Amino acid sequence: MKTKKENILVLVTAGKESKRFMELAKDAAKAGNGDLYILHVAQGENILESGEMYEMQRLADYGCRLGGQVCLCCEQDVAAYISRFAREKDITGVLLEPPVKKEKKSIWKELLERIAALLPPGTSLLSERELAAAAV
Repeated sequence: MKTKKENILVLVTAGKESKRFMELAKDAAKAGNGDLYILHVAQGENILESGEMYEMQRLADYGCRLGGQVCLCCEQDVAAYISRFAREKDITGVLLEPPVKKEKKSIWKELLERIAALLPPGTSLLSERELAAAAV
């Protein structure tokens, strides 16, 4: 009987925790015989407007060294893009790096709820703890 591959998507920002989250996702994807996908979606029409391109390039390089498939893009509807990406890549688990700044937490919570509502069936949002357990 064939076991389903655990394709893990980690959503990254220019935050300092992104590398750690990519490593957790890599370990979980490897343990599940799946693939690692690393995605950054800047809201808007131009990813260069985010002002974080240098750090994002460093993260993209690091993600490639981990064996991940890295995508940096821009989209007005971030949650809808993530949902489409998850469908196209047959993603089974999504890890979203939490915000660092308190004022962004309510926006992050709304985005998280919207992403969860749009994800395809069989795809789950993973906490850092769940991902660490899956990697064992």
